[in-house]
Amino acid sequence: MKTWLKKGFHKFVINENGAVSIYAIIMTLLLFVFNAVLIDYIRIMTAERNVDQAAKAAARSTMANFNQKLTSDYGLFGFDGDVGEANAIFEQVFRENLAPSQEDGIFNFAYPSYVSGSANVTFKENMNLASPDTAEYQILEDMKYKAPLEIGESVIEGFLSITKEVQEASEYAEVAEDVQEEVEKRDERLEKVEENLESAYTLLSTLDEKVYGEATSPFPQVNNLNELYNHLDKYQEIRKAENREEDEEDEDESPTDEELDDADDYERNILSFLEGVLEDIEALEQFLSSASNELKEAYEHNQAADTLLNEGSDKSGDYGDAQRAGDELREGSPSVDGGNASEGIANAKEELQNLVLPEEFFESVQEPLDQATDSLEASGDNFTKRVQELILIVEQKSMIKRPKSKDIVNEGIKNVKESFNVTVQYFNDAYRAFSEKPEVESERSDEEVEAEKEEADESMETANQELDDLLKEAEQFLNDAEKYNELKLLVNEYVSFAEGANETRQLERDSKEKMSESSRGMIDALFNAVGEGLLGARDKLYVNEYILLKFNSHDFSKSGAARFGIENNEVEYIMYGLDSSAANFGAAISELFAFRFIINFVEAFTDPTVRGFGPYMWVAALGYALKQTISDMNAFENSKPVNFFKDSRFAPSYKDYLRLFLFIHVSGNKMPRMMARIHQNTNSELLEMPTYIEGEAETSVDLWFLPNLMEFIGNSNVLNGEIQDGSFRIRKKAVYSY
Repeated sequence: MKTWLKKGFHKFVINENGAVSIYAIIMTLLLFVFNAVLIDYIRIMTAERNVDQAAKAAARSTMANFNQKLTSDYGLFGFDGDVGEANAIFEQVFRENLAPSQEDGIFNFAYPSYVSGSANVTFKENMNLASPDTAEYQILEDMKYKAPLEIGESVIEGFLSITKEVQEASEYAEVAEDVQEEVEKRDERLEKVEENLESAYTLLSTLDEKVYGEATSPFPQVNNLNELYNHLDKYQEIRKAENREEDEEDEDESPTDEELDDADDYERNILSFLEGVLEDIEALEQFLSSASNELKEAYEHNQAADTLLNEGSDKSGDYGDAQRAGDELREGSPSVDGGNASEGIANAKEELQNLVLPEEFFESVQEPLDQATDSLEASGDNFTKRVQELILIVEQKSMIKRPKSKDIVNEGIKNVKESFNVTVQYFNDAYRAFSEKPEVESERSDEEVEAEKEEADESMETANQELDDLLKEAEQFLNDAEKYNELKLLVNEYVSFAEGANETRQLERDSKEKMSESSRGMIDALFNAVGEGLLGARDKLYVNEYILLKFNSHDFSKSGAARFGIENNEVEYIMYGLDSSAANFGAAISELFAFRFIINFVEAFTDPTVRGFGPYMWVAALGYALKQTISDMNAFENSKPVNFFKDSRFAPSYKDYLRLFLFIHVSGNKMPRMMARIHQNTNSELLEMPTYIEGEAETSVDLWFLPNLMEFIGNSNVLNGEIQDGSFRIRKKAVYSY
């Protein structure tokens, strides 16, 4: 055995005979292994490419089953079926795209075989068609070429061409309204000042009679100071006789009982008279104090008006973006020229200054009025104190007990008169200064201004009546409650994908002032939104255009139920989301009224008649705007064109105005309402309509050579797959979205 091993070792290791053949055999074996591995590797790589193409084709074919009506009517794509249908389509197309069948007689070099039951399709739920982001993406894709054609450039340009004037008018209206409010409050206070001064004047006349009235009444009556003094001799005579009777018991010279009663009455009458004077003084002091306080309040309101004119109002909206867009348009040839309006508004602002009274007027009244009030106090040489001193003289019997008692009374009366004269002098100074209150300069008389206010109020009533009549007509033809109930339920399904509530804005119609303020609020928001949309948010503009293009807005040429049904008011419903076509149309009409009112308010300042009202231009402009807006609304009602601005050829339609209003309603439930209406029109459940799928399937390729070696290579991550039962498994995933 040992010998045999030595011979073998010598022959195959040491002996060089046959070494080349052995080396060739080894190298050929290695080359065969390499080629075998390379062939299977090429087959696997080829199969992977085929599987990848088949998976992509299957995904595309699956998503080709989209809802045809949804696409044709609204340009939206969503898979029309459930997961089972998607799996069936994906599996069929995937299988057919893998390779020709063996029955075709084609040599199968690298065609993989489908692993039965491995196909699986999943939908991405947060990317169904009801997702706002997904829907908006598809809308933008659909509209990025259509929207520029649909957007009326003349509408936007015409609208923005007067941005400056609308902003100035809005600011002027805010200031004028606030100034008017302060001026009205000031004048109310001044009226109360006047009322108190007149009451004080009347009371002073009464006191003057009591202080300086002629002595015409017989003893013991006392109606004024002169009677008090003139009856003093008679009174003292009776009291002296009474005293002598007590001392001498001389009945012949003793006063009668009637004379004694008169003396007692005289004392009581004096006290009653003087107490009455004190009551008058107290009432006078009340009138003067009230006048002083009211005058101070009037001064505060006057100063507030002056501050508003100097500093402006902080209520006006943000016109920054709209102003920049408008300035860009002004560099070209704007379709609307509002230059005259700008000049008129500037004049109106200057005229408002005439409503402010000079500070010197208030000072000229306040100072003597306060002095008159101080002169009534119960101290020093003041009126009340002097009357109280006179009462004390009477109460202490100084008129009969002290020497020169008549001189004492005369001195007290003199002091009362002097203090009264001081009060009268101060009061007369205040009264005279108040009567010289500056009048507001205006080309129009007070009567004309009042007539203009009354006419504006009548126009306001007419506008309210016409709007109410239109809404009542709409309510008479409501027959789509069932559709609105259905929409309400559908919106609730879609609302989870959006935030906010309906976007209605109420137009205050209680008074022309409230309506003006409400209108300005809407238009301020509109300009802000339009400027933002044109300069930095084109996507919103495209979505708005999509709504106008795909949905119907109110057609005034129709009548009856056809006019006020949901089919004729889809855009209005999407914007406002109210529970009837009448309510949605009413909201649109309110915004249209508000918009036309503001434009006409701007236009008013180009009218010479309005300018003639000077500081009351605000009132005249309101009246002008109301009357013109009523005329505009009647024109819309009769499908007649309405010039955007005075003497311009630019006449946007009702739909053009909706294009502008959509800028205000940029968020909230607008998208869910649009989804609900699409759902209702196409009977398509958008919540269950996928736009994104992931499909995967598995195939196998039989290995021809050395499967164990290929498995080793697969474990080293060189190949994307695994070896099972002598075959290479390939799993591929394909993603597709609209």
